[in-house]
Amino acid sequence: MDALPLQLRSADAYALAAGSLVGFAYATRADLLSGVVGRALDDACLVELEMQALEHRREHVIMRKQEQVDTLERARRTRG
Repeated sequence: MDALPLQLRSADAYALAAGSLVGFAYATRADLLSGVVGRALDDACLVELEMQALEHRREHVIMRKQEQVDTLERARRTRG
């Protein structure tokens, strides 16, 4: 399951809730929800950065494994 769409959906829901509150009595709650939206979007950015870093590390692992396979293939060809 992809965490980023879920995090963005959460931020969307909080933004909708914050925008739906009208009237002076709900002003503090709307502000509170707006803060939650900001934190949810910050979290979404962190999730995205972590996903990019993970993808980058995975690419490096794949390249190292391919180099190992290539080395073994060269060694097998030179032996005969």
